[in-house]
Amino acid sequence: MPFMWTQIPKERVTKDLLQEMTKVIFQISKIFSLMVQKVQIL
Repeated sequence: MPFMWTQIPKERVTKDLLQEMTKVIFQISKIFSLMVQKVQIL
């Protein structure tokens, strides 16, 4: 384990990670729904 990881509380790390993952998933779902709409038009 890197040294800097021990400095940060685990709860904070997981919370930030969850927020980042949520953002990414939201972006992907937005792109996906856009693609689906385009397919329906075609």
